[in-house]
Amino acid sequence: MFRHQGFFGKEDILGKWKELGVDISGGKPAAGIVRETPVAADTRPRESVCFMCDGDVVARTRTVVKGQSEQRILCGPHCYFIYFSASWAPTRKPKRPR
Repeated sequence: MFRHQGFFGKEDILGKWKELGVDISGGKPAAGIVRETPVAADTRPRESVCFMCDGDVVARTRTVVKGQSEQRILCGPHCYFIYFSASWAPTRKPKRPR
């Protein structure tokens, strides 16, 4: 286990990874990492898959979020709440200390 306090620069981070035995030289992926492929391809139409959770979209709870260039189809209010709260930015600027 490793812990630090304060600023931890790029060189320090790379040095620590090297010290822990991680090869960060680039090129080919690490030996222990395997890129998995799905057992079966998802053949559901795009409009029946929730953008947030990949669950099935039921017509009764279907929620559509329209953007400037595309729309997101969500399975229901729960995923809409997560999507909306993650994309919301405060409009007020923080007060400056005096």
